[in-house]
Amino acid sequence: MRRILLISLLAVVACGCTPKLLLNQTFLVSEDLKLTPSGFISLKSTGETFDLSPIRRLEPDAGERVVIGKVRGVFLATGDGFRHIWRLWPAGQDQAYYKPLDYNPGPDGFRAATLEIVGPCAVVHWDRGGIAAVAYVTSDGDVDENKCQDK
Repeated sequence: MRRILLISLLAVVACGCTPKLLLNQTFLVSEDLKLTPSGFISLKSTGETFDLSPIRRLEPDAGERVVIGKVRGVFLATGDGFRHIWRLWPAGQDQAYYKPLDYNPGPDGFRAATLEIVGPCAVVHWDRGGIAAVAYVTSDGDVDENKCQDK
């Protein structure tokens, strides 16, 4: 019995000393989703569910369509009628912090927005008053209309 306890104790101690890897997950394909009336979306690829109702309240012109992608462990989201690109990152078990990025998409917000993942950036495409617009967004929340500002 003592031997089993000693082996168990050693296993627990060994697990605590196990080296860890940093995962900066990036999904190569963004997802185009329908926002439910209650504010929830579910990713088709992972099954993860997000309650975007706090963001929806801050986006009064938001439509039903949301595009979301993951770059270096951070989700970036926007959608039809949104005035912002939103950055979401882990805040603990089943919670996330969220913040609007400092970027003005134009007077109509994001219309017909798409999001593609290109290396360390998400590239947001949308219609800005009949003209195709683009912005490169890093996982840190930096936005540039000309190129990816990877650090």
